Amino acid sequence: MYYRLFETEIRTYEGDDPLQVWYSYIVWICENFPTGCRDQSTLLERCISLFKDVDKYKHDERYLKIWIQYADLCTDPIDVYDYMHSQSMFSKLAKLYESWAYNLERQGNYKKADEVYTLGINREAQPMEVLTRQHK
Repeated sequence: MYYRLFETEIRTYEGDDPLQVWYSYIVWICENFPTGCRDQSTLLERCISLFKDVDKYKHDERYLKIWIQYADLCTDPIDVYDYMHSQSMFSKLAKLYESWAYNLERQGNYKKADEVYTLGINREAQPMEVLTRQHK
């Protein structure tokens, strides 16, 4: 039932921040289906595809969280982070570098993780404290 309400809201929304409707929907899915559901990946892909070329969202923390959730569902999340980096997305958000480095560390690639932290620090991603604390 709630699915239909969100889907209707997505189709009929006429405001200036359509990402908010998608973000609310995705948050609702995560809260109500914490172990995920088969539609979660599809929903994330739809959202990412819809907004990937919208400049105003390229540094939006909500949109980054959606990308991170998507990366977490992928077999190789590093490919997703490499793509975001290649598109200059979220370059001023510390959460990008923190999550990217975390995934590299999980793979045992500590050298590359260190490079990612350094990249975020050099780009003055905010909040900087997150990166400097994690980079130690």
